[in-house]
Amino acid sequence: MKLESDTQERFTPEAGTYDPDENFFCGACGDLMNSRFGVDGPTGWVESMAGRKHLHDVYECPNREEDWHRQVIALREEKKKTASTLVESLLDEESQIVLDKRVATKKVSLFMR
Repeated sequence: MKLESDTQERFTPEAGTYDPDENFFCGACGDLMNSRFGVDGPTGWVESMAGRKHLHDVYECPNREEDWHRQVIALREEKKKTASTLVESLLDEESQIVLDKRVATKKVSLFMR
């Protein structure tokens, strides 16, 4: 199953929500996601700071730390913000180039996610 969002690279459903044999594909790049089941821990920074945890499954794109992957997501996020159809088409074009070549055209900060 491909994730609905074209920027989603990770998700953490409650443990056992999905069949372990079901494959999930990254919304950003389309690659098969890695999976871990029955993880006991926080699913976000708020839960972590509160010292809470719960059982969940983790699906993550193996490319999520790659510069090109970060840039594809950043370009798509920027596309959502722009009021310009011209800029939108340029962002689409660049994200497709980066995705096809799997090489970043510009370094993107980790904080731009």
